[in-house]
Formats: sequence, C-alpha cells, structure tokens
Amino acid sequence: MFTSVSSMIFLVLIACQCVSSGDVLEIFPEFKEMKQELKAVKSEMEKQKNKANSNVAFTYMSHADLNNVGVGQKIIFDRKVLDTSSSYSTSSGIFTAPVKGYYYIQINNIVGWKSQACYLSINKNGNREVSTFADDQWDTSTTSAVIFLNKGDRISFENRGYKGYTCTIDKESNVVDSHN
Repeated sequence: MFTSVSSMIFLVLIACQCVSSGDVLEIFPEFKEMKQELKAVKSEMEKQKNKANSNVAFTYMSHADLNNVGVGQKIIFDRKVLDTSSSYSTSSGIFTAPVKGYYYIQINNIVGWKSQACYLSINKNGNREVSTFADDQWDTSTTSAVIFLNKGDRISFENRGYKGYTCTIDKESNVVDSHN
C-alpha cells in the first residue's frame, strides 16, 4: 500500500501528531524539496494563467450595410467572428481594454453603393487616433494602429464626415483587434 518506509513513517507521525510539520521537513529532507518544487509549480501556473488572460483578439462585422451613417455617429459592428475576451459591445460599438498593453487595431471599410465618401476614425477615450478615407462606390480603405491602452480605456469607431456627408458602409467591412 505504501511506496516507501519514509512515506509510512511520515503518515504515522502526522496521524499521531507526535511532531510538527516543521519537524517532519527536518526529518525527511525530500519533503522540503517537494514543498519547494510545488511552490515553484504553483507560481508558474499562476504566471501562465495571467498570460492566458491577457491574450485579447476580436473581429466583428455587420449583418447588413450601415446606411446613412451620420457625421460623428459611432459605427457599430454587430456580427461576431471572433472574440476571446468579450470586451467589445455590440450595443455601443465600444471596445474596453481588459488588460494594460499595446493593441493592434484595424478598421477595414468598403464604401456601399449609394455613398459619396466615408471618413472613418479609430478613437481612444473619445479622441481620434487614426483615420481612413474611402471615396466613391465600392472604394476600400484600411487603417491600423498600435495603441497603448490601460485597463478600462475605450476604443470606438466613427464617421468623421467628409464635407458633411453621411456614408454607407458595406456589410463586408470589419474591425480587428489583438493584444498578446
């Protein structure tokens, strides 16, 4: 039943409470080593858990063309393709950073069929970081940025308006984010 005499003696000593756990570590040095190894394994597991929780990635698109997107209007993508952190809200169109770090953020725009121009921006906490411009039907544009975000910072996407135009954004447009 027991694999070694030292294991059996350890169990007997603990069961009768003849010695303290500190005394057992002195009597059986291999248990002290095992305790240190266990502590190291627990520490490494915690590091890996924290690293896994910091990997963030999402891609969203729209179910349909976004018609008559007004100047200053937030762009909301409602069709989830991938979202590892559930940090993008399909009701507000806002991504909230779950962890501090550098994020790669990209918006791809295809101007829809009845539009004159789309001038879109990526905003951090309400302030424009970068913009992209597409003019004429089926024109495409992409912009991306690496942006440092603190936990809780918010990213949104909006029509900046070109000469006051509303725009139509084709449903194949999308937004991509990643942090590793």
